[in-house]
Amino acid sequence: MSKAELQNVPQIVSECGIKTAEDVTQTLWTSKLPLHKRVALAWAVVDCSKVSDPSGTISHLSATLVRKNELITDWLFSTMLRELKDAKSNSKKPVSSFVTYRDAGSIELLTHILQCMNKTGNLNIRTSLKGCAMALFTGAFTGENLESEYAASVVQLWLFVIDKTADGLEDATIHIDQLGKLMALVIEHCLNASDTAASKWLLQMVGSVASVLQTVCETIPNPRKTLALFDKRLLPLVFQFIGAESEGVERTAVLDMLQAGLFHVGIMFRFMVVMTDNTARNTSLQEGELSYITEKLDIIKECLAVDDGLLRTRYSAAMPDVFSRYLQAQALICPETRIRATTKIGLSAIAATPLTVGISEAALSSFKMFVFIYDLLRLPAANKADSLKAINGLVHTYYSDVCFGTTSNLDVGNIRANQTKALSDWLENVITPILAKSESAEELVLAFEGVFLALEASSDTIQIIGHTLFEALAAVPQKASSAGTRLLCQMVSTLARARQLDVLFELLSQAKAAAEPRSSSQSVENLLVSTQFQRTLSHTVAQSMPFMQAQATMNMLTDRISQLASEAKRNSNIGGEDENGDNRSSKKRRLSSGKSKGRNASASMHSRAEVLAVTASNFALSGTAIATTEQQRIQYSALLGASYKAFSNSFSELSQHKWVFLLLHYSFIEAGSRIGCSDQWLSLFMHPAYVSKQMIPKKLAKCTAQEKALSMVVAFQTAARWITVVAEAEAGISVADKHQQESAEAVREMVSNVVATMQPGASNAGGWESWDGQPQTISEANSGRALWELLSSRLELACEFANREAISAIAQQIVTQAADGDHELLLDAGFFEIRSMRSALAPALIKYAVGMWTSQVGHQDPVFSQLALVSHDSAESVVDSIIKADAPSSLSTAAETAAKWVNLARALLRLPVSYWPNEQHFSVFVFAMAVDWRVSRILPAKESLELQVLNRSLLERLASHKPSTVLALVPNATTIVDRWTDNAASSETLARATRHLLHAIMASLAQNAFSTSSKSADSACRNLCSHLLDKLAAEADDGSSGVLVLEAIGAVAKLAKQHARNLKKSEPSSKWTKLTKSWLKKLSSSVSDSIDSLDSSEQVDNGFHSVNCIGVLLCLGSLDSSLKDEEAQSKYIDSVFARIVGALDAIGRSPGAFSMGLVASLVHLASNMTSKTATTALAILMRFLTQASANRDAKIPLVLQSLVAHIGSESTIVETDAADMFILRNMVEPLLCGMDAATFESAFVATLLVAGSGSRNNKASVTLKLIRSFVRTAYKAPTGSDSSIAVSKRKLVQKKLPSVLTTLQTAAASGMSCTEIIGIVSDLAYEPSISFKMQDVTQAISIISSIAMLPARPEDPEVLFTSMCRLLGAIVRHFTDEVLGSVAILTHTLRLLLHAFVVPAIPRAVLAAEVPEASLSTPWVVASAPLSDSCAEAYSRVLSNMTRSRRGGTDSSKALVKLTKGTNAANVANILSLFVPYVLAEYCIIQGGGAQSTVVSRDSRSASNVTEATGFKGLSWRPSLVIENVKGKGAPMNLQSITMRGIISSPSLREALLPGWYSLLDIISESDRSVLLSLLAAESGSDSTDGSRSFASYTYGGASIFGPDQYGGAHEVLKSLYQSYSDFYKFKGDR
Repeated sequence: MSKAELQNVPQIVSECGIKTAEDVTQTLWTSKLPLHKRVALAWAVVDCSKVSDPSGTISHLSATLVRKNELITDWLFSTMLRELKDAKSNSKKPVSSFVTYRDAGSIELLTHILQCMNKTGNLNIRTSLKGCAMALFTGAFTGENLESEYAASVVQLWLFVIDKTADGLEDATIHIDQLGKLMALVIEHCLNASDTAASKWLLQMVGSVASVLQTVCETIPNPRKTLALFDKRLLPLVFQFIGAESEGVERTAVLDMLQAGLFHVGIMFRFMVVMTDNTARNTSLQEGELSYITEKLDIIKECLAVDDGLLRTRYSAAMPDVFSRYLQAQALICPETRIRATTKIGLSAIAATPLTVGISEAALSSFKMFVFIYDLLRLPAANKADSLKAINGLVHTYYSDVCFGTTSNLDVGNIRANQTKALSDWLENVITPILAKSESAEELVLAFEGVFLALEASSDTIQIIGHTLFEALAAVPQKASSAGTRLLCQMVSTLARARQLDVLFELLSQAKAAAEPRSSSQSVENLLVSTQFQRTLSHTVAQSMPFMQAQATMNMLTDRISQLASEAKRNSNIGGEDENGDNRSSKKRRLSSGKSKGRNASASMHSRAEVLAVTASNFALSGTAIATTEQQRIQYSALLGASYKAFSNSFSELSQHKWVFLLLHYSFIEAGSRIGCSDQWLSLFMHPAYVSKQMIPKKLAKCTAQEKALSMVVAFQTAARWITVVAEAEAGISVADKHQQESAEAVREMVSNVVATMQPGASNAGGWESWDGQPQTISEANSGRALWELLSSRLELACEFANREAISAIAQQIVTQAADGDHELLLDAGFFEIRSMRSALAPALIKYAVGMWTSQVGHQDPVFSQLALVSHDSAESVVDSIIKADAPSSLSTAAETAAKWVNLARALLRLPVSYWPNEQHFSVFVFAMAVDWRVSRILPAKESLELQVLNRSLLERLASHKPSTVLALVPNATTIVDRWTDNAASSETLARATRHLLHAIMASLAQNAFSTSSKSADSACRNLCSHLLDKLAAEADDGSSGVLVLEAIGAVAKLAKQHARNLKKSEPSSKWTKLTKSWLKKLSSSVSDSIDSLDSSEQVDNGFHSVNCIGVLLCLGSLDSSLKDEEAQSKYIDSVFARIVGALDAIGRSPGAFSMGLVASLVHLASNMTSKTATTALAILMRFLTQASANRDAKIPLVLQSLVAHIGSESTIVETDAADMFILRNMVEPLLCGMDAATFESAFVATLLVAGSGSRNNKASVTLKLIRSFVRTAYKAPTGSDSSIAVSKRKLVQKKLPSVLTTLQTAAASGMSCTEIIGIVSDLAYEPSISFKMQDVTQAISIISSIAMLPARPEDPEVLFTSMCRLLGAIVRHFTDEVLGSVAILTHTLRLLLHAFVVPAIPRAVLAAEVPEASLSTPWVVASAPLSDSCAEAYSRVLSNMTRSRRGGTDSSKALVKLTKGTNAANVANILSLFVPYVLAEYCIIQGGGAQSTVVSRDSRSASNVTEATGFKGLSWRPSLVIENVKGKGAPMNLQSITMRGIISSPSLREALLPGWYSLLDIISESDRSVLLSLLAAESGSDSTDGSRSFASYTYGGASIFGPDQYGGAHEVLKSLYQSYSDFYKFKGDR
C-alpha cells in the first residue's frame, strides 16, 4: 500500500460520508468503493498513525470501532478467498486490476492485524481466518513472477502463522495436500528467481515449509499419505533444489523432509521388498501397495534420463545425498543397525510400525538401491565431469556408511562379495577409461578422487586398477597434480596399514608413461618421481615395512632394473646409439607413423627408467632404517652388494640410460656406507679406479646435463671417501692402498673432468628450476642449477683435486653466476679460504668481461684485449690506451646485458680487497678503469649511473689498499680527475663515490710521493693540487666541485702531517712551500673579503664557495705547517682568525652556511679562546641550531659537512640529516671542551634554566641535546686538555645532578623528546665517575615512570622501551644500595611496563573509533602493546639484574630493619622479596584474565569515583581512561561499563619473559610464595592471612590488594610457573 493512497483516506471518508463505526463496516462490505481504497481505509482504521488526520475523524473511527481487528480480518481474508475462488472458476476471464491476495500491502495488513491480536492474546487462527489458510498461500505463489516486496510480505505472513502459533501448524496438518502443493510452488519460484532479494525470501520460505512438512510427515498416522505427496511434480523439484543449492540450513531441511516423507519408517519395509524382490515378504502385503514404490523409482529414472544438461546435472548432484538419507532410514528399521544410526528423524514412528527387517535384508536392500542409482548415473550425459562427480559422491556415501559400508565390517550373506564386485565394476568401466584416454584435467581429478575413495573402501583396489592408474600418474597435467599427489600419499598410508607396500613397489617397478600422450598442448608431470610422494614413501618404508618384506622388495627391484637394462640393450642393438653418440642404424624409417611410434616408445622407456631408478634409490636409502639389529645390517649390506653386482653387470656395456646407473651407484654406495658394514663389495665399487673407469662417461661433454650432474655427485662422493681412506691409512686405522698414487691420480682426473664440463652457455647446460639438494630429484629441468649448487657446496673439495684447467672452469662459472645476480657463494666464508681459486678468479673475470664486451660492440676491441696482459710495468701504458682510445659508438644495450655489468661490479665489491693476489691488483684496477671509462658510456642512463658508482667504489678500495696501483694514472691524472669531477654533479650518490675516490687517489699519490720519494707521484700530486685549486678559483656559486677540491687537498694535508719529518728534508719541499704560500695568500684575501661583505649591503649569497675557500685555506695551512721546522700557524691563518673574532657580531646577524663555517673554523683554530669569545660563539651556534631545528627536514649543506669533517680531522664526511646533532657533535662540543670552568658553569646553568622553564618550543627542545653535550664534554675531555679544568667541570655536573634530573622531569611532563631525556639519564647512569644518591635514584626512576605514563605515542616505541629497560637495569646494577630505598616506585614502574606486552581483548582501532577520547589519555606503553620479543628480553634482563648472584635467604620479616639502618649485598634479596611478588603477581593476574582498566566520564565523577578511577587498585591496576564530557552532547557510549581485558598471548613473548620470572622466584621465600598463591586464589579481598609477616602484610596495611580473581586463573598461572621453575631452573645442588 503506497503512502499516497493512505494519505487520500481523509478524502475517502469525506466523500463517502463515513461518520460512525457502522459506516466503516458498511463501506468495507457493501459499498461500491474501489477495493484498493477500501484496503486503504482498513489500514487507516487499524493504524491511524499512518495517515494525516487533522480533523481527528479517523482517530475517532479507530477508537470507536468495536473488535476492529476481528472485523477487518474477517472482511480482508474472506475477500482474498473469494478472489481465489473466482480466479479458479473463471480462469479464462481477465483478472481485476487490483487483487488483495496479490497485493503486498494487503498481505502486510493481514499480518499486522494478526500480530496485534497475538500481542493481546486474542489470536486463534481457526476463528480469525475462517477458511483454509493454505489456499491463500498456494494462491499467492501461483503466479509466474514474484516481486521481492510481495515475496517478503507473503513469507512474513507464513512465518507468523506457522512458526508463531500452534493453530497454524494444526491447519497445515489438516490440509497436507495443500502443503505439498505449496512446497512445489515455492521450490519452483526459488529455482527460477532472478531477483536476489526475492530469492533470499523464497529460500527462507523453502526451509520453513520443509520443516513443517517434515513435522507433519512424522506425526501423520498413514505413511501412504506422506508418500503420495511426492508425486511427479514435487519430487523432481525437490531433487533440483538439493542439487542446485550448496550446503545450508534450507538444504538440510529439505533433505530432512525427504527422509521423513519419502523414506518414512512405515514405507521403508516396502522399499526393501521392491529392491530385493522378496517373494515371501510380498505375500504379506496387500495388492497394489508396492505400486507406490515402483512409481517413485520410475520418477527417479525419468529424472536421470532427461536430455537437459542443467537438469541432469542438478538431478545427479542430488543423488548422493538422497541415497544417504535412504541409508539412514534403512538403518532405523533394522534392530541390528539402529544403535549405530546417525539420525533421529522418524525414530518416534518405529513403535507404531509392527514390521522389522533383518540385517541381511537391510544390507541387500541398501546395495540394490546403490546399484539402481549407480546404473542411472552411468547413463550418457552431456557433462561427463558432473556425472563422474555424482558417482564419486554416491560411492563415498555407500562405502563409508557406518551401518552398511565396508567400514562397518558387515559380512552377511554375499554382501561383501557384491560390494567388491560393484567396486571393481566401477573402477574398470568408469575410472579406467578416464585414466587411460581422457584429456580433461577436470575429469582426471575426479578419477583420482574416485580411486582415493576406492582405496578408503578397500585396499585391494590397487590390484584392480594398478597399471592403468600408474600410467596416468606418470604423465599428469599440472592442473591435476595436487589431486594425484594426494592420491599417492593416501595409497602409501593405506597399503602400509594393510602391510602391502610390496604391492606398491611392484606396480612402481613396472610403471611407465602411456605410449600415446594425452595432449601435446598440456605440460605434464611425472608424479611417481615427485619429491613429496617419494619422501612420503621413504618415510613410511622406514617406519612400517617389515625387514623380510624389504628383502623381497629389493630383489624384485633388482630384477626389474636388470630387465630394463636388457630391453635397452636390445633396442640399442636394433638401431640405437653407440658410446660415441653415433647412430649405428643407417636404415631410415619411411613412414612418419613409424617415427612417432619410435619416439613414443623411447619416451615410455625413459619414463619407466626414471620411476624405477628413483624408486630403487630411495628404497635403498630408506631401507637402512629398517635394519635395526646387527644381523639385519649384515644381511642388508650383503643384499645391497648382490643387487649392485647384478645391475652393474647389466649396465656395464650400455651407454643408454647412463644416468640410471649413476643414480643407483650413488644410492647403493651411500646406503652401504650408512649401514657401516665393511664389506668387500663396498671397497671395490667405491675405489677411484673403478668409479673413474666404469661410472664416469668417457665423453662427458656430449652427455646430457642430468648425466653431468649425477657424474659430479658420484665424483664428489668418491673424492670424499678417498680423503677418509687416506686419513685412516695415515693414522694406522686401516691398511694403505698399494696403488695409492694411481688412485689419487684417478680422483684428480675424475673431479677435473666433471668440473671442466660445466659450460653455462652450452645447449646441454640443463635447466634452472628449483632443486631440493637430493640426487634422486635431479632431472633435465633442474640439472643446471644442480650442477652449480653441487659445485658451490663442495667447492673446497673440487679445488683440492681439480687441475688448473678445471679450476679455471670453476672460476669462469663463478663469474658467470655473479653476472647473473647469484652472489650466494661470495658470502660463504669457505670460499675465501681456497687459495687456488684466488689466482684463477681475476683471469676468469677479465675473460668473461672481454667476451661480453666483444659481443656487445660486435668486434674485437684492442683496448679490452690488453686487460689480460696487465702487470706492474704495463699498467701505465694500458691505462693510457684506455684514456686515449676513441669513445665507443652509441649502441643500444639490452637491459639484460646492462644488468650483468652491474651485477659483476656489485659482486667484486663483495670480495675483500685482500682477496686478490698482489700481482693481480693492477689487473683488477685497470679492469675497473676500463669499465668506468668505456662500458658505462654506452649503457642506459640508470644502469650507467649505478655502474659508475660501483666501479668508483671499487677503485677507491683498491687504491686505498695498494697505493702503488695509482701510479698507473700518473700520466693522465689531470684528464681522469677532470672526467670524474665533471660528471659527479649528475647524482648525489655518484658525487659521494667520486669524492671518496678522489680522496683515496690523492692520498695514494701523496703516500707514494712522501714515503717512497717517487718523483712522478710527487709531480702528479702537486700538479693535481694546482689544477684543482685553479678550478676552485673559477668555481661557480653552487660549490659542487669545491667539495671535491677540499676532499683532495685535505687528503694531501693529512698525509703531509703524517710524513712531516721526511717531507721537510725532501727535495720537493721548496716546490710545495711555494705552492702553499701562493694559495694561502689568495684564499686568505678571498675569505677576508667575504667577511667584510657581511657588514656591507652586498651580502654573501649562500656562501658555498666561501665555505670551500675556508676549508681549503685551513688544509693548506696544515700542509704549510708540515713543511716548516716549527709548527706555528701561517700568518695568513692568524689574520683570518683575527678577522673572524672581530666580526662575530656581524656573523651572528647573518645566518647561513658561510657564517656557520666561520664559527666552525673559529672553534677549531682557537687554542686559547677568551671567555667572551667563547660565550659569543656558543650563542651564535645556539641561534643557528634553533633555526635549523625549526625545520625538521632541513639538511646541513654538504660543503659545511665537508668543512667540519676536515678541520676536525675526520676521515669521512658525516653526511647526516640531523642538523642539530651534527652541529652539537662537531661544533658545540669542541667549543665546550675549550672553555674554562667558569664559562662552562655559567653556560650550563643558563641551559638548565631554559630547559626547566617547561616551554615547548624549538629553543627548549634544542637545550636537551645541549645538556647532553655538556655532560659528555665534562666526562670525556680530549687527550692533552688541562686536567684541572676537566676536574672542575666534572664536579660541576655532579653538583648540578639533582637540578639536571629535576629539569628532565619537567621536560618530560611538558612533552619534550622522551628519547633524548632517557639518553641524558643513561649517560649519567653509565658514567662511572658520577655518584647517585638515594633521592637521585628515586628521581631517575620517576622520570622513567612519568615517560611511560605519557599518552603521546613516540615515533619508535620499541626503541624507547628498550632504552628505558636498559636504564633501569643500569640503575639497579650500579646503585644497588640506593635502589632499595626506591624499590616501591621501581616495582610500580615494572608493573606498568609489563602491560606493554598485553594484547587487548578490544582492538585499539575499535576502541579509538568508539571512544576517540580514550586514545588521548591512554599511556603509550598500553596503547603500543604488544611490543616485540626484543623488548620482552630487555624487560626480563631488568628483573634478572635485580636478583643477580643472589639466591634465597631467610624469611622477609627478619630483614625489615635493614631499610632504615642501611643494607649490604647479602640482605638485598630479603628486602627485594617484600616487593617483587607484586611484579610476579601482576603477570599472573594478566594471564589469569583479570587485568582491566575502566573508562570513566568526568561529569559523573565524585570524590569516590576519582579515587576508584585513578587510584591504585592492586595488581590488576591500569591507568584509567578519563574522558571529557562535551556539554549538551553527553558522554559517548556507556562509559561507566567499558572495560578492556587482555593477556600476553604471544608464545615468543612469554618465553622471552621466563628468565625474569625465574629470577624473581629465586629470591621469594616459601612463605611469601604461599601467601601470594593464597591471595591470588581468593574470591574477594580479605584481611585474613596466615599471620606471617610478608610482603602482603607490610606494604599496604595488611589487606589483600589483589581484589577478586574474576576468572580464577591467576593462581593456576603461578602454580604452572613455579612448576616449570622447579623443573628447569631451580638450583638443586651438584649431582
